[in-house]
Amino acid sequence: AVRPFEGVSWGVAGEVGGEVGGGLRADLSRLARGGRSATLAYKEICDMSDTIIEPGSTQATDRDDKLFAALNYGLFLIGNIIGITSILAVIIAYARRERAPHWLQSHYTFQIKSFWAALIGILVCTFMIMTIILSPFGAIGLGLIWLWMLVRSVVGLIRLLDGRGHPDADAMWV
Repeated sequence: AVRPFEGVSWGVAGEVGGEVGGGLRADLSRLARGGRSATLAYKEICDMSDTIIEPGSTQATDRDDKLFAALNYGLFLIGNIIGITSILAVIIAYARRERAPHWLQSHYTFQIKSFWAALIGILVCTFMIMTIILSPFGAIGLGLIWLWMLVRSVVGLIRLLDGRGHPDADAMWV
């Protein structure tokens, strides 16, 4: 039987080759022997509050992925004024999500979910504005969506710059 974690070097940001969490290698080996996949075992043990350099990645590639995620947050912030940049941001997020480290995948997922939720909200509010009776509610809704995207983009950018993954990328709140 092949044991996927034997001989693998794990490290926390800046500490290459060390053990994360005082025995992550042993924990991952134990989980892998129990029939769990490497990715599932890794995701179960790693905490999103830690900056982790995953096996097979380097600090340079993590830095590049982090730069693209930060660019996306910037595009979303500009997208609050000029909406077309949000479309570019979601295209980048879809293109980069699969090959990014796990903690950055959570940021890309967060950005994608934010885009689609905001787009649906904008369409609903636009429909409400076209009706005479619901137009004040549609205008208020557009303002709330604008504020929601602003807060989500700023909070996501702060988490990214701190080197933390998003704790719940599927949530619709912050």
